[in-house]
Amino acid sequence: MKIALVATDDFSLLIYRKGLILSLLKLGHEVFLISKTGEFVPQLEKLGARHIPVNLERFINPFNDIAVMIRFFKIFRKEGFDIVHNFTIKPNNYSTLMAYAAGCKKIFNSVTGLGILVYEPWEKSFLSKTFKLGLKLLYALSSRLSDKTWFQNPDDRNYFIENHLIKPEKSVLIKSSGINLDEWKLPDKDKVASLKQEMGFHSKDILIVMVTRALSSKGIHEFLYTMEQLTGKYPNAKFVLAGGAEENLSRGIPASLLIEKTKNFPFFWLGHKKNIIGVFAVADIIVFPSYYREGVPRCLLEAMALKKPIVTTDHCGCREAVEDGVNGFLVPVRDGNAVAEKTELLIQNPELRYKMGNAGLEKAQLEFEEKLIVESLLSDLYQFNDKTQ
Repeated sequence: MKIALVATDDFSLLIYRKGLILSLLKLGHEVFLISKTGEFVPQLEKLGARHIPVNLERFINPFNDIAVMIRFFKIFRKEGFDIVHNFTIKPNNYSTLMAYAAGCKKIFNSVTGLGILVYEPWEKSFLSKTFKLGLKLLYALSSRLSDKTWFQNPDDRNYFIENHLIKPEKSVLIKSSGINLDEWKLPDKDKVASLKQEMGFHSKDILIVMVTRALSSKGIHEFLYTMEQLTGKYPNAKFVLAGGAEENLSRGIPASLLIEKTKNFPFFWLGHKKNIIGVFAVADIIVFPSYYREGVPRCLLEAMALKKPIVTTDHCGCREAVEDGVNGFLVPVRDGNAVAEKTELLIQNPELRYKMGNAGLEKAQLEFEEKLIVESLLSDLYQFNDKTQ
């Protein structure tokens, strides 16, 4: 079979879909990857897949969007795919419409979080409300034209059903994109100590780490508030943010604010890091107080794989990864005091950190191992059987 995976960028295909790509190739299918061209394309092609470039932009640009839809149609008409599997908003909608028009046999969509569809500040202006309505109508149409849609948490699935964007029988719930636990392993103690030293930290420092883009909706303000509350009480507590700034977005945190915090507090802003495993490895506590509509946040799965206790919100997607009191703590959204309270409890209790970290790995092995997720995608979404495979 000829199978196309369509995403906005090559990075997300490599990080989130590598296991699916390899499994499809192993089964003897031809795999085509359609996305914007970037530095990760050679790595994708080394897997054995073929990359087809499409100049997808993250933000709305009518001229670019029309050109992309035309490009999609030409690709789909030429290649005649048996399956087109889309990821994220633009592919879910633009690619679905064009794949249907071009006569592709099966079309699957993936909702990995609702994001801007339910972004609260967008409720205020007429233009934003109109855009949101248009997006809902697009999703309703693409859901009708596609065969099935994969949701990563029950809240997102219920939102689509309750808003009549999809029929229940066309929805599939598979929690998260999974994580490859063979690749994500905690280094030995000597390696962790060496990494910590290389990053400029003392061996006795307790590192409270947040890995995310610098967006207010990811809980950056609550993280900074926690730092301000605990710094004086715990001199060896260091707060680390790994993630790039997004100042072109209304919800982006200004780089100037983060730089200012580094001058007055034990706060270390690393920016975007390619060796993110190393950042998780040196962490003692992972904090992620997001109120963004996540699917199942990748950073929480990465923390679990490396045996790190977690403080996150009792919110869509986050609660799928963390069992309160078992592998971390769930706190209310936008509650800096609650984040500070649970973070302090973990600072004070190394044995609790150890216990929760081990519980997190066990949960990842049982529920989020990439192999399990891919098996569910092939059977529940693609509906492959022994004969198909």
